[in-house]
Amino acid sequence: MKAGATSAQATLAPACLPATAQPTNGFPGTTVLADNFESGTLSQWKVWAAGTGTAAVVTNAHVTGACSARLHEDALAGSLSNLTKAIPAGLGDVYADGYFDVATAGVTGAANSYLRFYIGTTRVASVYRNVNDGNLYLETLSSAGTWTRTRLTSTAVSMWRWHHIQMHVLPNGAATTVQVWLDGTSVYSNSHVNGRTGNISSVSTGNEFTIQRGDLYLDNLIIKAQALVAPAPACLPATAQPTNSFPGTTVLADNFESGTLSQWKVWAAGTGTAAVVTNAHVTGACSARLHEDALAGSLSNLTKAIPAGLGDVYADGYFDVATAGVTGAANSYLRFYIGTTRVASVYRNVNDGSLYLETLSSAGTWTRTRLTSTAVSMWRWHHIQMHVLPNGAATTVQVWLDGTSVYSNSHVNGRTGNISSVSTGNEFTIQRGDLYLDNLIIKAQPTPPPTCQPLTAAPSTTFPGTTVVADNFESGVLSNWAVNTGGDGTAAVVNTAAVTGACSTHLHASTAAGSIATLTKTIPAGLGDVYADGSLDVAGLSTQGGANSYFRFYSGTTRVAAIYRNVADGSLWLETLSPTNVWTRTKLTGTPVSLWRWHHLQMHVLPNGAATTVQVWLDGTSVFSSSTVNGRIGDITSVATGNEFAGQQGDLYLDNVIIKAQPVANCAAAVLPTNSFPGTTVVADNFECGNLNKWTLQLGGDATATVQQTTVHTGLSAASLVTTTNNLSRANLSHAIPAASTDVYADGWFNITAIGPVGNDVPYFRFWTGSTRFADIYRYNSTGQLWLRVLSPAGTDIYAQLTTSSISLSAWHHVQMRVAAAGPTTTIQVWLDGVQVYNSAAVNTSATSTTSVMMGSEHYPQPASINIDDVIIKAVP
Repeated sequence: MKAGATSAQATLAPACLPATAQPTNGFPGTTVLADNFESGTLSQWKVWAAGTGTAAVVTNAHVTGACSARLHEDALAGSLSNLTKAIPAGLGDVYADGYFDVATAGVTGAANSYLRFYIGTTRVASVYRNVNDGNLYLETLSSAGTWTRTRLTSTAVSMWRWHHIQMHVLPNGAATTVQVWLDGTSVYSNSHVNGRTGNISSVSTGNEFTIQRGDLYLDNLIIKAQALVAPAPACLPATAQPTNSFPGTTVLADNFESGTLSQWKVWAAGTGTAAVVTNAHVTGACSARLHEDALAGSLSNLTKAIPAGLGDVYADGYFDVATAGVTGAANSYLRFYIGTTRVASVYRNVNDGSLYLETLSSAGTWTRTRLTSTAVSMWRWHHIQMHVLPNGAATTVQVWLDGTSVYSNSHVNGRTGNISSVSTGNEFTIQRGDLYLDNLIIKAQPTPPPTCQPLTAAPSTTFPGTTVVADNFESGVLSNWAVNTGGDGTAAVVNTAAVTGACSTHLHASTAAGSIATLTKTIPAGLGDVYADGSLDVAGLSTQGGANSYFRFYSGTTRVAAIYRNVADGSLWLETLSPTNVWTRTKLTGTPVSLWRWHHLQMHVLPNGAATTVQVWLDGTSVFSSSTVNGRIGDITSVATGNEFAGQQGDLYLDNVIIKAQPVANCAAAVLPTNSFPGTTVVADNFECGNLNKWTLQLGGDATATVQQTTVHTGLSAASLVTTTNNLSRANLSHAIPAASTDVYADGWFNITAIGPVGNDVPYFRFWTGSTRFADIYRYNSTGQLWLRVLSPAGTDIYAQLTTSSISLSAWHHVQMRVAAAGPTTTIQVWLDGVQVYNSAAVNTSATSTTSVMMGSEHYPQPASINIDDVIIKAVP
């Protein structure tokens, strides 16, 4: 208490001196309140006293005159006492000044509050005496809603003594000004406090919460306020605009010294703000500040459109994150868009502070790459540069931080199309953050013409026949095809997407009248059994109810078969035309074929009327195979890709397209193979009918089972079974044996052109009883020798080596096998190239009858390429 101040044993009616002049000070602004309490009342204040709390004018302590105010609060529930002064609207820059004496400290861990500043009902700043150590503390609330507590004195503020405390608060977000003086000495002054925005609307003194406890005397209170007017930026418009050495046309160069954001499309919503400011800059005197808080709808960003045709873009600027986003979010530096789709961005991750890159693939998936191992510091300018050249799977993305390259990759799996805009600032509401930016430069240049790789090997496939076309489009032209474009449809080689090499073809059509783009390849006369194989990517959908066509097969001018992506459900569909011109449509997949992704599609069509063969594979897996399709008769004469009709709309990319064709065999003229073995012929097949209709075909994974005309024993055709190491790859042919047959002979010619790994085998004939294989012969990969395997009654396999020399590959070999199943007295005979290599009538097997014979892979993986011809199976009743 001030020396000479009066005191009393009991509270007396105030004997104040109302003629005492009200206090004054030199702070700027309108005087909202000046109170020395000599009026004997608290009429200038809104008084809050609850429970045992009291607020009164008293004479037992004063600085001048005879009176002061006393706020009393004890630790009982509901006890509270404080005074509040409202600030007139529009006067949001506020100074509070007064004398305070803490006569009774608060409870341990609490505080005795001197001054509190509010925006609305939210306390944004306060000074108080901390009960634990007695020091003076400052507390400020950030735009993110977090409190910053700063110790202002190193020694305790003494009790029972008057202290002169003054405080100034000018809310301005991350550039808030806060000043505090104690007994005439400045103890805090900062114009870059991370605070709130808005006008100070009230000032309070006394504790804020109940049961904090304390006795606070106050005298000579003065509150002044002035309009909260952000100073007009004192920019330097004569400052030269920034430049850099990146190539291209300068779309924007902005150092913000114009004092405006007129070069940008500005988006500020809710409590978000975008403004030119003078409290931070790299050069000149000004920069831009984007503010966003965590309130609903708060958003702030800047966007610059890129002129049409300039899709290769560089963005360069200085950025300073002054307030981090919410946990789990990001502070966005630069974002690149194609249309309304963000395709690449760099940002500061709030969780670890590191710089991250995010890119969008052609399939619509995001790849996130951490570019720095340490946090990008806040409250510091950082030079960030970024280059994006969209090119599908060969997209170029480069990022530099403070002059050092942190990422450079020309094979990013990205999108296709021109960059159409660049943005800075957060993309979504309530991400929160304060971002300063300066010296922004955006340059752009046309996407370079295709740079193909003509030395890339042409694609190949294991399908049979003569190669009609094999095009990876690395020639840069479409000279291998008949190109049909109309209206605004286009067909062009591009380097924005590729499976191999650097180029592919893009077919574009719209709904505009006459818009069409297709490629067609004519099949040479006489080669009517046709395979089409390629990688295709639907990047733009057809109209609702329509389709995006992959392959179409024609006989003359009539489309007889096609596969397409149905727009309605996204599934792969097959369409075939009957002899009576009726279309049969078959859904081949239960899930959509994804867009913006390469898919490997293969199709085989062998027209043969009601016995037409059609096969379809998707991404290496057979999704349709039938030799009994009710189709047309006549050679396939052309294959087309791209939508068939004008105005269908769509964007189709294609690469590595192969079309093979072989003659349609003359089934009627073919003479079936025969041999001298006894018994009734169960099946005899030289495959001259061009199909596998005589057999039960089991096909799985990426395996193929076809009739081909490249590797044959007699006539024009032979069967081909090809399997790989891939999961589920399996292809075999089997035939049932009539019941009650006691003796079975299998006879055929085999040419194995590829084998699997050491330890595997390539099968010839396998004999079954029911679902159990009990005897088979095979070529053992490790040595090339012929081996016999028999299943014993105990369920174990017994092996016998039949040859000492290796059976040559890529050569025809005559393999024959007899099995008369009779349990322990089973007869087995084997011949290789006319020479008997095994003969026993006392083989002990588990079987007493043969119910089927199989050729090809029984299980997977059993990789091989097996050609089969002139097969005869006989059975003795």
